[in-house]
Parts: sequence; structure tokens; C-alpha cells
Amino acid sequence: MERFVEGLTGTSILEICALCATAPLGLGILRSYYASQGGANQVPHRVFIVEFICLVAPIVLCCTLASDYLLHALLGMLVVALCADRINTIDKGTRATTDRRTGKCGNSSTVTKTRHAFISWYRGNVMIITCVCILAVDFRVFPRRYGKTEIYGTGLMDMGVGSFVFSSALVSRASRADSKRSKGTEGRGLISASRLRRIVQVFFLGTLRAAVHYGIDYQTHISEYGVHWNFFFTLLVIMLFATLPISPSTQWLVGIAVAVIYQWLLVVWEIDDYILNAPRENMFSANREGILGSLGFVAIYALTVGISRTFVHCSAISMRRLVALDVALWFFTLVTATYVDEISRRMVNLAYIFWVLAHNVMMLVFLLAVQRRYTCGRKLAGGPATGLLEVLSRNQLAVFLVANLGTGAVNHSMKTIRKGPVEGTLVVLLYMSLVCVFAKAWGSRYVQRD
Repeated sequence: MERFVEGLTGTSILEICALCATAPLGLGILRSYYASQGGANQVPHRVFIVEFICLVAPIVLCCTLASDYLLHALLGMLVVALCADRINTIDKGTRATTDRRTGKCGNSSTVTKTRHAFISWYRGNVMIITCVCILAVDFRVFPRRYGKTEIYGTGLMDMGVGSFVFSSALVSRASRADSKRSKGTEGRGLISASRLRRIVQVFFLGTLRAAVHYGIDYQTHISEYGVHWNFFFTLLVIMLFATLPISPSTQWLVGIAVAVIYQWLLVVWEIDDYILNAPRENMFSANREGILGSLGFVAIYALTVGISRTFVHCSAISMRRLVALDVALWFFTLVTATYVDEISRRMVNLAYIFWVLAHNVMMLVFLLAVQRRYTCGRKLAGGPATGLLEVLSRNQLAVFLVANLGTGAVNHSMKTIRKGPVEGTLVVLLYMSLVCVFAKAWGSRYVQRD
């Protein structure tokens, strides 16, 4: 099994962008469906089925059976999205035209006041792709080029870990802090009882996962994070960084400093050679990828806070500014990958940091475009109060934990590597349906509270 996941070189950045583009297209189809209902009350199980078909199934199929037909799938979804939008526009009842003229957005019971719905959609889609990949990678139907690369390269799962950090920083306390209030809190830590509780929980989860994997002899590719380290410990380091007494308004400066200094250490002090070739003689060297790579993820977190405060959680969200930022980030990605060092998730180097930022800002642009297409005034018409993407966004840690438990259960119950393409795809679809059912049930607790 170790040979099944080692030596991977990834795929092209363009293919990863194309695969992730199925998310906003599926969301566009879903919003068209909601708009076509004209605010009518929806049967919960029917809504869930439609959401699963539009949001989850396309990603599962593009990561499995349809991976070699990604362009065809993308074009097919684009045609369906455009047709559905066009049908709504020229509806015989002229509902859409009337709503725009009157300033109404359908039945008030299905209207949501929002400025940042696209953030919930983005975070929800990150969770869908993450949950799909952590199980699908164990089946042969999952393309090896989408797995985590050995040293250099760009794989879908390489982007997944960076996107999870980006999505967490996007809604962090520092990102949402008012600029005037942040000046008053400068120099003080952000420790609170709830934050301390979450730190303890993440530490427990990381320890439990390491113990369980050791106990059941679960296949672990040590070049990802090391012998004992896992992504929960990386999240723990980021959460500890978030408690430092750093003004939210200067997080982006800290991010730049950490990214540049860490890259300098990789090159000048030859830390890159240490990460790739050093023997695993003690606890630090045994987990050097995870420990040292945490510096790169801290840089991603801090830079995302700066991006979020300046371009997202601001007085007015400008599409032009977001697009300009994304163009600049892609330019820096190209420059650093060409003249500094190739993209490496294993080392979390400067090129990888810029790639993660550029890709995720691009996804925000796509989803903001969908939001604005289906927004009337300041309200977003249609859709349930606890849509699938919203509950996935709100309960990322709980869903991630359940997805990991589900992955372990599937691997413990069957030899995934021996399953055929169709059987593997069906197992992933069933697993994702259960994960989404849990997310909906867990998220429904907040309906009355909201």
C-alpha cells in the first residue's frame, strides 16, 4: 500500500482549477433550481437530494469515474447552468423580471439577508472536496495524479490542506475584528475559554488519530507529515499562533515575514535538504515535515487574515479588487516557482504559499459572482435556512472528524485497494451521503437559535 501513494508528481495547476470549478457551476445550477421554485416551501429530503446531486456528486465523479473526462463534465455542467439560468430569466410568469422591478426577491420566508454567503459556500465546498479525497485516495479509481506529491508538484490533495487553513483564517476572529477595536486590543493575546477548549480538543484529536493509526496499522506515508505528526497537530500550531498578542491589522506583515524568512532558511541554511534526506533519529527529525512545514501554514494563515480584512470583511466588497489581487497572486506564484523554488507542499515553500492564496482567492471570485447573480438588493432569494454548504461551513471541525472516522471504518472493513472503479465510486458516494446527513443533522441544532 505504501508504494501505492509514494513517488507521486501531481498534475497541472490548470486541471486542479478545472476540477474545482465544478463547485461554483454546481452551485449555480442549485441556485437556479431554488429560484425556479419561486419561494415555495421545500420538502427537506427533496432539498437534500438536489443539493447532493448538484454539489457533491459532481466532485465525487470528477475524482473517480469521470476523472479522464473532466473537460467534458465541466462543459456539460456549464451548459446546464447557463440553460437553467436562461430558463429562469424568460420564465412565462416573468417572476425574475418582476422581482427586479419591484425590488422583491420572492417569498420572504426563503429570503436571507447576506453579504458573505459566498464565504459559507466556499468553506462548504472546501469540506466537500476534503472529505471526498481523504477516502477516495485509498481506492484505485482515484487518479494518482490528484494525490499528495512526494517532493515537488501540484496535486489536488496538496491544495486541500492549504485550502483548509485558508478557509479557517477567512472567518477567524482576527479577520472579522473591527479595525478600531483591534487597535485597542493590540498587545493583548486572544485567549478565551472557548479558544482554549478548542485547542485542547484539537490536541486530543491529533493524539487520538496518531494512536488509532498505530493501533490498526493504517497505511501512512511518512513523507506527508512525518512518523507521528498529522494535520490536527498543524492546526494546533496555527491555533496557538492565533493566540499571540499580534494586532489583526499587522497580520499580513507577519505572514510575509514568516514566509520569506522560512524560504530563506530552506535555501541558505539548506533546510530543504534536511527535510528531504535527513535520517529519522529523534522525535524532531522523525516529524520534521510536519513541524517545519507548520511555519509555512502559519504564513498562509496570517496572509489570509490580511486578505480577508482588506478585501472581504470590509465596508464594500469589490469584485475588481479581488480579481486584481488574484492576478497579482498568480503572478507571484509563477515568479517564485520559476526563479526561487518549485512548488512543494512537503516543504510548504514560498511558491506553495502563493499558489494556495491564488487558487483560493480565485474560488472566492467565482462564488462571489454566483452570489451577485442571484442577489436582489441586499437579499439572497431562495434556499433553506440550513443549506448543505452552510452547515458544512459552520461545523468544519466536527465534519472533518466524522469524515476521518468514516475513512477509518471503510478501510477497516474492506481492502479498498482491491475494489474496482464502479464499486469504489459507489462506496465514496455512500460515505459522502452519510457525512452530509450528519452535517445537516448537526447543523439543524442552530435553526431555532438563528
